[in-house]
Parts: sequence; C-alpha cells; structure tokens
Amino acid sequence: MQAMALLQTKLQRPRVPRQFVPRQRLFARLDQGSQAPLTLVCANAGYGKTTLVSSWIEGLTMSRGGVTPPLPAAWISLDERDSDLGLFLRYFIAGLRTMFAGACPPQPACFRRRSRRRLVCSAHTHQRNCSPSQEFILVLDDYHLVTGTAVPDLF
Repeated sequence: MQAMALLQTKLQRPRVPRQFVPRQRLFARLDQGSQAPLTLVCANAGYGKTTLVSSWIEGLTMSRGGVTPPLPAAWISLDERDSDLGLFLRYFIAGLRTMFAGACPPQPACFRRRSRRRLVCSAHTHQRNCSPSQEFILVLDDYHLVTGTAVPDLF
C-alpha cells in the first residue's frame, strides 16, 4: 500500500501577525529554556503560544547583527492523527529534512528497521555527526493533541 502524502502546511512555521507585540520577557524565558534539550510552553488555548514561539524563532533565525549564524528551526503542527507512530515519524523525519536534507536515509529503509525508537535516535545522531557544533530547534506545535503512549515513549 502506498504511503499517504504528508501535508506540507504542517511543516511550515506560522507567520507572525503584523500587529504582534514582542514580549521580551517571554523571549528571555524561551532563550533560557533553549539551553535544555526540551522546552515545554504551556498556557490555556488562545493565549498566543504558537504566535509567541513563531516570533521567537523568527528572531533567532535572523543573523543577530552578523555575530552568530542563523539557527536552523523546523516546525511540525500536530493533530490527533499524529498519535499514530508511523505517521508521527514520517512528519518528524520530514521536519528534520527541512533543516538538513540528509537527516535520515530514505523513509522505506527507515521503516524496515527493527526499532522505531532507534530510527529516531539514529536520525538525530546522524545529524549531530554531520554537524556536531550546529544546534537546531524542532517545534512540535499542539503536542497535547497526541494521545496514547507510542509517541511520548520516543522522548
């Protein structure tokens, strides 16, 4: 059976509205959180989490006055269907590939591996081996919509 095509819009960071007011205090907290392997942004629905993080990434990916190179960032907008481990991994790999074209071997080879957990680890390790000093950001927007244990067990 042929795999369903991925929705490319789920891999695009939302645009920041023109009327957005930068929240420097919250940007500073995101800067602090970015030093950890995982940062969780929590607030009630409608409080602007997606807009905040998208704006923060927009600021990070600018060259910061030429002092530091742009920080690669990828975005994956999740929904309930992404609770399926196979579909989640396809989006995860596609997200990595938006930053690093060779982040994982061709998908059919990946999915024949014995452990999907090893797949994610090897995709991440492969990138780190290619570019050990380069950091990146991978946003999993609306992660709370993922149900079950298969996807959370990856992390």
